[in-house]
Amino acid sequence: MIFSKRNLFVITLTAFVVSDMTTNADTVEKTAESSTYNNSEHSILAVMPTTRWIVKQSGSKYFYIGTFFKADWYQSMTFCSYHGMRLASITTEQEHKDVVTQLEDFGYGKDSHFWTSGNDLSVEGTFVWSGNGQNFGRFTKWLEGEPNNTKVNDKDEDCVEYWYKGEEGFKWNDQFCTNQANFICELVY
Repeated sequence: MIFSKRNLFVITLTAFVVSDMTTNADTVEKTAESSTYNNSEHSILAVMPTTRWIVKQSGSKYFYIGTFFKADWYQSMTFCSYHGMRLASITTEQEHKDVVTQLEDFGYGKDSHFWTSGNDLSVEGTFVWSGNGQNFGRFTKWLEGEPNNTKVNDKDEDCVEYWYKGEEGFKWNDQFCTNQANFICELVY
């Protein structure tokens, strides 16, 4: 992802350079009179709403559940990395329970989607956690019938999301990496 000078936002008291994932630059220009902005030709600073991170500790990991905008898998990975984290790798039953409980407690349910770092981009059918570089071990939480690697226009479902699908609740689904979803970052101590 390329960060543009045009998309500078203030998040709480810290300024971060962010791709145009959270605010449409045209909207910022229309509201520039009521915002703080830089008059230079290519950059605008706008006050951004306070970022809503839901934080859940599980063992030595802290999961940061991003609910303030949706992004594709690549943008989500970049956003987590930019903030000193990585997309989440859910490697134990306890981590799964902690994350799912937090999602449900915060009111997310049917048809909610959250990116994890899981993917099979390198070798089709061999899923790895890009967050920690490990292959999926014995622990998996796939929805029934998943991963199914649906193909559309010669594109595979290569990235792993949590999807709340009816009775099964939040479990894993392989999905097209370019779809928009919320995401889960992690910080490991």
